[in-house]
Amino acid sequence: MKIPVDKTGLTFMVMAEPRAKLDFESKQPVIKEGEQVHTVTVAVMNGAEVVQIRLSVPGAPGIGQAQWVDPVGLAFNLTDRPGQGGGGPMFWWTVDRLDALGGPSAPSGASAPASGRKGAA
Repeated sequence: MKIPVDKTGLTFMVMAEPRAKLDFESKQPVIKEGEQVHTVTVAVMNGAEVVQIRLSVPGAPGIGQAQWVDPVGLAFNLTDRPGQGGGGPMFWWTVDRLDALGGPSAPSGASAPASGRKGAA
């Protein structure tokens, strides 16, 4: 199940350089629709609290550490873990793309988004 996330009141900053996502079992790169999937750790802030989450991003995100970003198409994904007895719930975060908003000194949302990856508007 893919649950869209309302980002109202939230800001996002990249905490670490993007990494190629590897399949948990095979340790091979994850490819979706012909593009390498990357994992990006971001800080999610609401003005009072900060949490870190890992996002799965299709293609080369084109962003770096300490950049403010807009996670376009942010969604929380939830499913039952395969295996005997169901194995319990499994969840992950995905985005369609990450649009860069500026460097470390830029206030979140203050500048127009730049292209987050090839083909992004």
